[in-house]
Amino acid sequence: DLHSFPTRRSSDLNLSVFQSRKALLRERGIISVYRPLSFIGSGFFMEKKMIMVNTGDGKGKTTASIGQIIRSLGHGNKVCLIQLFKGEDFYGEQKILAKLEGLDFYSYASRHPFCVKNASPDETPQQCLFALKKLAEIASAPKRYDLIVLEEFNIALRDNFIETGAFLELLKKLSGKADIIITGRGAPQKLQDMADLVTEMKEIKHPYRKGVPAKKGIEF
Repeated sequence: DLHSFPTRRSSDLNLSVFQSRKALLRERGIISVYRPLSFIGSGFFMEKKMIMVNTGDGKGKTTASIGQIIRSLGHGNKVCLIQLFKGEDFYGEQKILAKLEGLDFYSYASRHPFCVKNASPDETPQQCLFALKKLAEIASAPKRYDLIVLEEFNIALRDNFIETGAFLELLKKLSGKADIIITGRGAPQKLQDMADLVTEMKEIKHPYRKGVPAKKGIEF
């Protein structure tokens, strides 16, 4: 039973038991994506750094990534968040994240031309390139972060504000240094193919279909 598989080593769990259960999970295809797994005295951990994508037309892509940031910080990790198209001090989480120790928070291209009528169509691509430059600086430097979250970068890729090939090359440089989460609708297929984990948030039902406006504390 998968649900009875221990996430921490009990006093009677020895290495042979671990190896046999690991073989069983591999046979079932459960841990193939997450190899290599390592075993130490306190339990299990994954050595492989992962590229994770949150995409789809449903609510929850940013919400999930913010939860992942909190989880990572809770383990004493160093985290970097680079946001696009999120305004300035508009979303509730921005007010909290900016105060958290262990998190470096950058925001670029606060207004997307599709969403904000007076947004400059020239300024947005330039700001996205600034965000890409910041990411390149991180990729070129010695390991600085355990987790890097690239908020709404999928939108920038979809709308050609950031060139997909250049972005994927940076991910290759970063993938051995940190876990990476990329969020936003319209994740390009090449990014999904590179990723270790892809989650699609699918809209089943949403109140805005009935004309209900975005709710403070829920949507922003």
